[in-house]
Amino acid sequence: ERAFALARAARDRIRQNLGLAFVYNAIAIPPAVLGIVNPLVTTVAVVVGTLLIVGNAERSLVDD
Repeated sequence: ERAFALARAARDRIRQNLGLAFVYNAIAIPPAVLGIVNPLVTTVAVVVGTLLIVGNAERSLVDD
């Protein structure tokens, strides 16, 4: 029972991270490709997006 709960929590976390990545890419890539934003801003945005995803992945999967 606990193993299934952990597996569901892991699956949900993966979906959250994929959602975060999709939203980030949908927002950040078009202005970067069009040259609207400075490359430094784009670099900082990539780092922030990556930190959000890593931070979400590092959260505990179970509430003990």
